[in-house]
This record gives sequence, structure tokens and C-alpha cells, in this order.
Amino acid sequence: MKSLNVHIYPATIVHQSRVFKVTATLIKQRFVEQIIIVGKSGLNLPSHSQIDKERTIERFPMSESYGAFLSRSLRFVVWSLRVFNRFRSKKIDMINCHSLSVLPLCLALKVWHRAILIYEPHELETETSQMHGFKKLISKVIEGLLIKHVHWTILVSDSIETWFRKHYKLVNTSVVMNCPPMSPVCASRYFRERYSVPIHTPIFLYQGILGKGRGIELIVDAFGAMPDEAVIVLMGYGELFEWAQTQSKHFKNVYVHQAVLQSDLHTMTCSADFGVSIPELGSLNHEYCMPNKLFEYIMGGVPVLVSNTFEQRKVVQQFGIGEIATVLTPEAIRTGVRKLLSSNKSKFKEGLDQARQEYCWERQEIVLERVYSQVLLKKVG
Repeated sequence: MKSLNVHIYPATIVHQSRVFKVTATLIKQRFVEQIIIVGKSGLNLPSHSQIDKERTIERFPMSESYGAFLSRSLRFVVWSLRVFNRFRSKKIDMINCHSLSVLPLCLALKVWHRAILIYEPHELETETSQMHGFKKLISKVIEGLLIKHVHWTILVSDSIETWFRKHYKLVNTSVVMNCPPMSPVCASRYFRERYSVPIHTPIFLYQGILGKGRGIELIVDAFGAMPDEAVIVLMGYGELFEWAQTQSKHFKNVYVHQAVLQSDLHTMTCSADFGVSIPELGSLNHEYCMPNKLFEYIMGGVPVLVSNTFEQRKVVQQFGIGEIATVLTPEAIRTGVRKLLSSNKSKFKEGLDQARQEYCWERQEIVLERVYSQVLLKKVG
């Protein structure tokens, strides 16, 4: 019987690049033979999708997340029971839990099958700006109790790993960042041609989730007041997508683009002149985050404007690849934009070339190989 690895993440599994990269690496390095990625149903998405001969996506229906915390939690429990019933009679060798919300489900499957359990949250979930009050308290309690039964914890930045080690007294942890694979910088004109942007007008790009706390409103305010200096393309999906589309009708230099597949993302990124990554301040999660958009800009050879968060600031200063908005206001963002525009782009090239070598998926695969070799050899716990 082929060894089965199940990855569980309560998302539609369309733009989850990290999940796709991790599972591809596990197959390539022959740590497992078959992988099922479990997510939730979405509009017009099939319940089953075949990525390749070794990897399958299975989506389970989940009611819309509205109403009070307890009612949303009950709907999530129903979804979790569906998933558990699907896999309780199917022998699982290893489970990868990609979110705190599914850690109870993953632990139940781990105990049922006596499987290896890897916990790899994509952010510091108990310290996001949305976590407060009773929800934050119960989340911390659940994570603190259940993480003791995990074989290994994989985090997305050095600061988050330090936080986990300190708060939960963990030893078996590693950092694997969501970096893109090494790709050459290409001469793409996609955005310039799509939006008929004049050759002398610089193009700034924001890619990722268009949601609260990610500086989207600030970006629009900032660029809306400098219509003749640069354009901004907001590319992604999320709760602010329609709002952004409405704003684009009022500002001639604001454009909105649907999220694209990972296979197209690098070419799109290379067609921008600068990248923007300004998660808003006020939560440890944003302070410690290493957004994959930052890595995409680096791989595309694109200088960046970032907010003054610890991990992003460290990268920009170490390699000299852009500017830092010391405060998050439209005025400060415009100041950062103008500093980039007044700089000779060639001064960023050496730092970007060095950063591209550092922040590529091939380097992250080395960490994954070390982790899984150790876990599978010892099968601790």
C-alpha cells in the first residue's frame, strides 16, 4: 500500500502556493507516495481535483462564516466531522496541519491512525489583529495544549519560531519560508500593455490578499493623490476587491487585477517596476511576518516599499533593496514612493541578486529534507 500524506487547510486550495510547493517537494524527495490536500468548497470548484498522479485535492462543503463566534464554530465542527469521517477508514501515515483551526481535527486523525503529525501554521494565528477577547484566549489555550502532541512544528519566519519556542517550550521546530522557486528575471510588459501605461510612468505592484489590515486603503489614498507620478496595480482577491474596483474608477492611476495562478505570477511580477508590501502595524503577526509577496518581488528583481515591521525591515536593510515607510500614512507612503522614484534602479540590482539566492524555494527544500529525514527516521512521539 502506498504511504499516504494528508494536508488539511480550511481554504479553497486555489492560490495556496505554500501548500502546493511543500507537497511537490515531499513527492519529489520521496518522503511520501500519495498526497491528499483537504480544503473547503468554493464557487464553481470541483469537490475533487487531480494536480498530478500523486496529488489530489478534496474539497468539503462548509457553511458561510457569518454570525456569532459560537455559531461559526459549530459550522466549522460540522465540516471537521465530515473530514474525519472521510478519512477514519483510510490509512494515513502522516498529517500536515496548516492552520490552528484544524489542529484538533488533525490531532484526532493522528491518534486514530497513529500517524506522524506536522504542524505548519502560515502565520502567528493567535496574535493577528482579528484575535481578541474570548476568541484569542480559547485559541491560545487550544494551541498550547495540543501542540505538545505534534511531532514537528514548521514556522514561516525566524521571529515566529522564536515566539513559539519561548511560549510553548518547543524543541522540534524549523523555519521554512514561502519563497518562490529560482527563476530568471524576465523582460515582461504585461501590465504596461494591459493598462496602456506610458513608458515613462513607473508601475508599482501590490499582490496578495486584498483584505483589512494589509494597507490597501492607505495604498489607494497615497497613489490617488499622485496621479501623474506613478500607477499602482492591486492584484489579488479578498473582501476589499470590489471596493478597490470602485476606487479604480475614481483614480486614473489605480488598477485592479484578478489573482492569477502561481505559474503566471512571476511573469506578472517582472512586469512591474516596484513592489509594495505594507501590512499595518499593531499585531505581532504583522511585526513578525515574512509575506510571500516580498519574496516574489525579490525573485522578479523588483525594488520594494515595505512597512516598518521587524522581519521585512531586516531584509530590506540587509540587502539594500528598497525603502521603508517608517509610519503608515498616505503621506509616508508617498514619501517612500518618491524616494524610490528618485533613486537609480541600478543601485538595487546587486542586493536583489543576492537576496534572490537567499530567498528561493530551493534553499527551503534543504530545510524540509532535513526535517522529514529526521521525523521519519525517529518517528518520535
